Amino acid sequence: MNNLTKKSSESSPGPTPQQASIPGKSSSNIRQNLEKESVKSKVTPLNDTTPEITVLTLFAGRWHCLEAFLDGLDNLDYPKKKLHLVWFTNSDDNIFLECLEREGEKRFKDYASLQLIKAPIRPTSWAFKDQGTGYLEHANTIATLYNTAYQYVETDLLFFLEDDVLTPTHALRRFLKAYAENPLCAYISGIVFDRHNPGVYFVWDIDMAQTPRPDIKQYQHDYVLRPPRKCWGLQKIGAAGFSCTLVRTSILNRLKRPNLPIFHEKSPLSSTTGGSDICMGMELNFSGYEVYADYDVRAFHMDAESKLH
Repeated sequence: MNNLTKKSSESSPGPTPQQASIPGKSSSNIRQNLEKESVKSKVTPLNDTTPEITVLTLFAGRWHCLEAFLDGLDNLDYPKKKLHLVWFTNSDDNIFLECLEREGEKRFKDYASLQLIKAPIRPTSWAFKDQGTGYLEHANTIATLYNTAYQYVETDLLFFLEDDVLTPTHALRRFLKAYAENPLCAYISGIVFDRHNPGVYFVWDIDMAQTPRPDIKQYQHDYVLRPPRKCWGLQKIGAAGFSCTLVRTSILNRLKRPNLPIFHEKSPLSSTTGGSDICMGMELNFSGYEVYADYDVRAFHMDAESKLH
């Protein structure tokens, strides 16, 4: 296993070494639900020219969703030899880290590569309680982690997959088809519901014509949302979350400059401040590229009780 380092500090309370295997219930029923709710048609056929993709995941030490996440990842309908996995963890639970290493060696040994990296920082919090200072702290934490993990990505195609998301098997093939048919596409997301706000999903249909371009130095986000349109098929949008998203790193790197990291962080506090995902989507749109959501790629978001949203 490449690039694996471990903290010397004591692990946080968690399973004992004897309990360090992933909690026991099978996710076969979850996979069946995915197949019922996801559309398998209109996917890109696979062949020798199928591109390599890096799958980047930030792990926060969440035991309750680990089994379902790994099951969804391992069941992606894509050649394993074309997938590079980057697992970036900021958890101080050493048992969780050892479990990730063991599962990687057991279940993902046939993949192109797997890097398990211990984050060099310990963020204050993954969670937030309000849209004030708590949200800003949360957003900057996530942005810092992504900026650090991004240096381990070497492929043009980068698939963000969050550690509490169960992805449909056909997601990558659907996304590649959208890229092939839309040359300006730089960023395409599946549909993931906000587990904190039922019925709200991480897709922002921003009216770019009525939205002012953000000040790069201040990066405040005053944006105008369009009325709801159709909620099926491929649709051009303003921005989407990083939960289940395929991006082109060659395009992202063109946007990178000293006062605008690839992932926004340390934004000033304001009621309209957006996170890294909104920053990226808006900047891509204003730079002449296109951002899409595929409403037929329905991923599931797992909460602390392992309920799917």
